[in-house]
Amino acid sequence: MRVPDLTAETRDWLRSPENFQTVRVDAETGTLAWGDARPFSASLVYWRVEKYRVKATVRRKDGTVLSSVLLGGRGEVWSKGLTLGRDRTNTVVVDQEGVAPVHARVTVGGGHHPCYFIEVVEGLTSAGGTSASTPGERLRVPARQPLLLEVGPCVVEIE
Repeated sequence: MRVPDLTAETRDWLRSPENFQTVRVDAETGTLAWGDARPFSASLVYWRVEKYRVKATVRRKDGTVLSSVLLGGRGEVWSKGLTLGRDRTNTVVVDQEGVAPVHARVTVGGGHHPCYFIEVVEGLTSAGGTSASTPGERLRVPARQPLLLEVGPCVVEIE
């Protein structure tokens, strides 16, 4: 299925908060519906919001899932980057012994050859077969597949 395009008319419509006051779930179809005409189908909402979310899953090394979180769209997540650690203010909370309050920061860059850049804040962090523990040290991992980070006793998968 192709991602719907955002036309100028659609972008203008989406910029007006009052257009969303009539949003409801249609009882018959179970999908989003509006009380007025709109210049796009409900599939655009799915593709532009849900399909591009970033999922982060925290597991113990034995595979037990500890938590999973869906983050905002890819552009939103990677424009600011994300933080991992025990502190509740992190983007991905890894509340386990051996994990620092802010353990690592992850951003994406690299232009035509996108990469994850993992900056160590505190503690041992491993990704892409490389480990680092010096604050400020950066690991670079090609973004061809989900990122697997070892943070203390856990593995964090970022899709």
